[in-house]
Amino acid sequence: MDQFLKKHPMVADRWAWLGEVSNVDQLYRESDALVHVSLFEGLPNVVCEAMIAGCPVIASDVCDHPILLGRGERGLLCDPLSHEAICEAIERLDSMAENDRTTMVLKAREFAEKNLGIERMVKEYEAFLT
Repeated sequence: MDQFLKKHPMVADRWAWLGEVSNVDQLYRESDALVHVSLFEGLPNVVCEAMIAGCPVIASDVCDHPILLGRGERGLLCDPLSHEAICEAIERLDSMAENDRTTMVLKAREFAEKNLGIERMVKEYEAFLT
């Protein structure tokens, strides 16, 4: 990444390596979006964390991302191999009406709290063990 930033100074002005942080929730709340365009994922913690924190999510249309984001209802999906598709998703989120964006974020948070919280995991383990 350092080499890329040296070759692209316009990007370097907008990029920062934060290292280990203790205020992750605050960073999510202050962010415009989480863009997570991996080629392969299981259940990505970073996407779940962003959803719970109320940060809009753009993720690649692979593995569990479509389930987490409800095929676009709770976040936006894109082809991780297409920079055009990634840019289009970012532009779509940026141009989204505030009401639509708020609705999407609230649906994501509701889904995450209901399905990804510790209470749900404990309940599932108890059901499995009994």
